[in-house]
Amino acid sequence: NIKQSLESMKSLELDILVYTEIASSSAPYCLACNRIAPVQIVLPGNVMTSGLSTVDYFLSSELFEPENGDEYYSERLIRLRGLVSGINEQHFRKNLKTREELKLPTDKKLFGLLHNPIKYHPDMDGLIEEIAKTNSEAVFIVSKGMNSFQTQRLVERWRRFAPTALSQCIFIERMKKENYSMVLNCLDLLLDPIYSGCGTTGLDAMAVGVPVVTMSGLHSRGRIMAGIYKGMGIENPPIALDTQEYISWCKTIASSKTLRAELKISLSHAYSRFSKTNSSAVTEMV
Repeated sequence: NIKQSLESMKSLELDILVYTEIASSSAPYCLACNRIAPVQIVLPGNVMTSGLSTVDYFLSSELFEPENGDEYYSERLIRLRGLVSGINEQHFRKNLKTREELKLPTDKKLFGLLHNPIKYHPDMDGLIEEIAKTNSEAVFIVSKGMNSFQTQRLVERWRRFAPTALSQCIFIERMKKENYSMVLNCLDLLLDPIYSGCGTTGLDAMAVGVPVVTMSGLHSRGRIMAGIYKGMGIENPPIALDTQEYISWCKTIASSKTLRAELKISLSHAYSRFSKTNSSAVTEMV
């Protein structure tokens, strides 16, 4: 009940109201259309402007905002030195399972697509298809959607526009964090969706040393992984300038066991350092 929620929140007489994911559902967005607190802020949970005059500030990061980033926000853009959301040193390496135990192929290269299906722009279809054609040993591990309709729509699309890739896909059910991290650890690489990009999934992959192939976009939502590589200080990271380079990076990483091993070590160590230094951004935000 939006009206009841609005009245309840106004009764709190808040000084500041922060929306963490303003577009995750209709409720927070409808509430944000109202002036509930003198200062209203949105965090980059959905990595795009609210477009609302009732929201005053958008907290983002200098790591992935372009120089002209202010042009894309109706809010006043605040660039923090690190990530807006704090990240903790995660212990994903405990109680790990093998590919055999997780019923994953042991003789293939595993390419991760562990994202919400709504992140796959139609332009991604042709990209995945070319990656499949140039990597015959690749198997795409794909997360199913929040509901069967999302997954069905994606399968129908790939059946038309990415049939080779679809034939190399294994769709997995949504799972608990512990099992999800075990699957991540078994991947050879993770593919970052173009334009929309990944956030938490990419960080989780890096935490276990899995490289994320990415391509920087025009907006911050497509520059998150590139920004995190920058923040981590990774040399020669797999950041593509165009789709052909994206395909090339996938081939290079998949075909070189030595490179994957080197990336796993450097990413794991860099993630540990980054999780500690990023705490300054959280302090700055507060």
